[in-house]
Amino acid sequence: NQKMLTFGRKINEFLNKYFQNNNKKELNSSFTKWVESEKVKYAKKNPLKSKLQKKQAKINEKRMNDEIKKVENEVLKKVKQVRKIKKKEAEKIALERLNFIFKVNDKVRLIDGDAIGTIEKIEKKKAFINYGLFTTKASFDKLEIVED
Repeated sequence: NQKMLTFGRKINEFLNKYFQNNNKKELNSSFTKWVESEKVKYAKKNPLKSKLQKKQAKINEKRMNDEIKKVENEVLKKVKQVRKIKKKEAEKIALERLNFIFKVNDKVRLIDGDAIGTIEKIEKKKAFINYGLFTTKASFDKLEIVED
């Protein structure tokens, strides 16, 4: 858009000069010079490519795409392996958590929380946790032991 506005202003300048002196030759020569200068700017930014260069560029691009796909596939395989390992580890941790026997005065925290409290009493499958100012009740599967 900015480029189009600049072009419009330039052409408007040419027209104003023409309306002032009615000289077609000056209009044509100045316009032609300006077009040539813009053509040079464009050529510097976008150099022309021969057919051979275009083919070579396509071949290189295809190679790069193939290499990228190979790397993506390798990464996906590794990610799947890591996910399997992490899933197994998570299952082990979950089993350990289920099998862990909580006792009164154990330091614990809720899995999704940061506050650490001590178990005050245990009733059935629930523990009463004292955080100092307040006490809360939570099931054992939502608790994790905190080591000193």
